[in-house]
Amino acid sequence: MDEFKNITRNDIEEKLTGEHLRINRIISLALCAGPLFFLLVIVFLYQKNLSSNVEISQDNIVEEMIIVLSVLAVGVYSFYFIFPNIFLKKANLVKQLSMPQMDKNNRLITDPVLKIIALDRTLMIIRLALLEGIALFSLVVLIQSLFIGVIYYNSNYWLLSIPVFIVIAVVFTNYFSKEKTVSRIESGILYKLQD
Repeated sequence: MDEFKNITRNDIEEKLTGEHLRINRIISLALCAGPLFFLLVIVFLYQKNLSSNVEISQDNIVEEMIIVLSVLAVGVYSFYFIFPNIFLKKANLVKQLSMPQMDKNNRLITDPVLKIIALDRTLMIIRLALLEGIALFSLVVLIQSLFIGVIYYNSNYWLLSIPVFIVIAVVFTNYFSKEKTVSRIESGILYKLQD
């Protein structure tokens, strides 16, 4: 593990190429594109006004789903912030970095800096998948409110689209710039390896 102790911020900046950033951007955009397109479908269906003779009492199902969503959201958003502390514990880092890692061409990664960059990408995918899951579940509840028709009587159901915008905001503020990526690797991984 001594090979990781000598890595500097400059080493990361040198080896973090445009291709690495492009792959990160493609993955992060893909993880927020699904919920965004789903939301657009819901808006399109809303414009078609699918409601028929709706009994307002049917909104109990949607309200129950919102309670489940709320509990899940609290858990997932909490885990989103807690998970890096678990994933990036020194013992876990040593274990993960000692395991063989492959690049996109299925070649073994031997460069310690590239291993750290790959590890950061793994963490990014896991964290964004958590956010995407909550966004998709909230959209399922939203489309259910659309099919039942209660959304036409209570526009507050549109608040269920907030998790989609959270995913988009996280992607664009954290995973697009080289500076943010280098800072994240330096503070999250390098700092813990050099203790």
